[in-house]
Amino acid sequence: MLLSGVIAPVLNHRHPYRLPAGAKGDQIMETITLNISGMTCDGCASKVVRALEAVDGVSMVEVSLEQGKAFITYDGRTTNPEDLFAAVDDAGFDAGY
Repeated sequence: MLLSGVIAPVLNHRHPYRLPAGAKGDQIMETITLNISGMTCDGCASKVVRALEAVDGVSMVEVSLEQGKAFITYDGRTTNPEDLFAAVDDAGFDAGY
């Protein structure tokens, strides 16, 4: 999902949580906020969204072009922040905390 408007503030670190009982498997969902540099248009933001959504274990991606941030929820047992950084880098942008 592409969001170029205002997004509620999210802390710049990971937030692990477990899914409720009955949810698929014993996933450990984490949320991370990445600072993305190099995005200049909605097309750039869409490219970042597609790159992050392609990472195995990612369940939700929101990108704010105005804030230069990506908000990602992923399964901590399947992927890690390094995989997310690599996906953004492969898409031609720089990611950091």
